[in-house]
Amino acid sequence: MKRLITYCLMVLLCCCIYAADNTVKNLQKQQRQLKQEIEQTNKMLKQTKKNETATVTKLQLINQNIATQKKLINSLGKEISSIDDEINTLNRRRDTLEQTLESLKAAPFNKVRMCVFPKHYDYNHNEPPSR
Repeated sequence: MKRLITYCLMVLLCCCIYAADNTVKNLQKQQRQLKQEIEQTNKMLKQTKKNETATVTKLQLINQNIATQKKLINSLGKEISSIDDEINTLNRRRDTLEQTLESLKAAPFNKVRMCVFPKHYDYNHNEPPSR
């Protein structure tokens, strides 16, 4: 009977060792899988970092483009203001010429005078000083 108990204990011990060995192998297998998952996650993080850098670069380029477009808009606004000023000056000159034309139409003597003595002869500009 002692032999039987010893034999049973030996079989039980072998089973436990086999089970422990099997558990160690499973744990090692799980560790390898976890390491692979960690490596894969690290690769994904690196890829995300590259995408993040690309996205930040794109954002900077977009902001630079917006700033350039704002400068263009300001330049166009200044050009429009300048053209408006020129139009106003030309309108005032046109009004003055129309008034001159109307006054010349009304007075026949001025018509003759303007034909004989136009405004822009040299002797008209170099008048002697008045005393």
